[in-house]
Amino acid sequence: MGLLPPEVINKIRNIIKNPLNSQEGETDILMTKLNYLKLRGAGLDD
Repeated sequence: MGLLPPEVINKIRNIIKNPLNSQEGETDILMTKLNYLKLRGAGLDD
């Protein structure tokens, strides 16, 4: 988690707290997860 920017960590925390917060937030959640996986993948590739 140390490699992630604080805003991403906060976003993930919010998602965990409010997984079904709102319909319009769902796309945001998917994008955040995708970005998280990309960041993790980039970290592992290096």
